[in-house]
Amino acid sequence: MGFNQHTVKFTDELKSKLGNTLVFLTDRLGWLNKTQILKLVYIIEKLSVKKLANPFFNLNFEVWQYGPVSVDLYNELSDGPELLQEYIRATHQPEGILFNKLQGIAFDDSEFSDTEIQLLENVCKNFNASASKLVEITHDANDLWVKTAERNGILSDLLSGKLKTTSYSIDLSELLNEEPTRKELYIERVHSVEVLNNMK
Repeated sequence: MGFNQHTVKFTDELKSKLGNTLVFLTDRLGWLNKTQILKLVYIIEKLSVKKLANPFFNLNFEVWQYGPVSVDLYNELSDGPELLQEYIRATHQPEGILFNKLQGIAFDDSEFSDTEIQLLENVCKNFNASASKLVEITHDANDLWVKTAERNGILSDLLSGKLKTTSYSIDLSELLNEEPTRKELYIERVHSVEVLNNMK
């Protein structure tokens, strides 16, 4: 169990940051399916923790068959978009539901630091890949998805498809286990975000 097993509240700030991130991604990568979005959001969060010791969205990610999943975002993309309808639109295609930014909407960088924008640019450059390739990346032996699944004795069931979803959360602070000072800083920042969100 990770310290950061939290319930996400879609505050106006989170909606804006997540929505604008999806505008940024689709502006550069084009139409994306649900799996691509879920994996890219995880990769962004993971890189933010690793490089900046800072939560990007502060979303909770659970261990599912096809990699880490933010259940809140999964539900939003499955049912809508509803909360993010000011930013993205969905279209039904033979290959499934695809998402893109709303026509005429521009990326608003007011929620992002220069470093975060650079991180997004790097993600677009290095992870412009199919859903299956992104799943493969999150299934890497060194990824926390694998480590969390192994620790809880469910990896083989996930890989075989016997198990589709779980409620095991990925503790992103483990990315900083070898840097205790930065890990402590990250944990403090996560708690600060949660305290502020609970006051809203």
